[in-house]
Amino acid sequence: MNFIIHWNCLDTTPQAPHHIQYKQISSNLHLSWEAGYDGGRSQYFYIWYRLLHARKRAWYPVRVIPNNVTEFTLFDLQLEQTYELTLVAENEFGLGTFSPINLIRLNKTDDLTVDYLYESNQTNFSRPISPRNLQLSQSGSSLYIKWDHPNKIEPTAQIAHYVIQWRSMILFNNQQSQHSILVDYPTNSYVLKDVKQSKYIIQILAYSHSGTYSSPIE
Repeated sequence: MNFIIHWNCLDTTPQAPHHIQYKQISSNLHLSWEAGYDGGRSQYFYIWYRLLHARKRAWYPVRVIPNNVTEFTLFDLQLEQTYELTLVAENEFGLGTFSPINLIRLNKTDDLTVDYLYESNQTNFSRPISPRNLQLSQSGSSLYIKWDHPNKIEPTAQIAHYVIQWRSMILFNNQQSQHSILVDYPTNSYVLKDVKQSKYIIQILAYSHSGTYSSPIE
């Protein structure tokens, strides 16, 4: 008698998300997916996307908040453009396997009222206001990052977290390195340690309790 046994290994990086679906809402893209095996640890997701272009450009990663959710909305995309998009999960052991790259074309739409507020499944989602006055200073191999809270915080989109995203101009496998860290509100500073000598692009995004995010300051 033959037996077929299936099992998942513990203490590994996550498997790739799969069954990715999307819906265009004005210049925004609402995504949903099914999670792969989490490797035996809590996982969270990143959406990586970039414009389809003859010359390959850097990927832009966006952290999905809260952890373990399997839907998210990307904002501020360009209409009549095609995007490359992939998802990856991360746990305490590191990044898992990326999903296959999807090509998504955003069509022209006359409904441009759905920009900072839209209705989905009878639940309102609004975006927090961007943080202000990003300040950087260097001491040795440490980079000190500080920013100001928005002048006004809307009750419907109160800030729960800030996400710091940075990438250096150093190429690895023909791609810029991409990193991010999440800090809880009202923290408004962070120190990057052991920073390599390079040019860096630093961005700060504010996230609401529902997981929507602001436009970045850079």
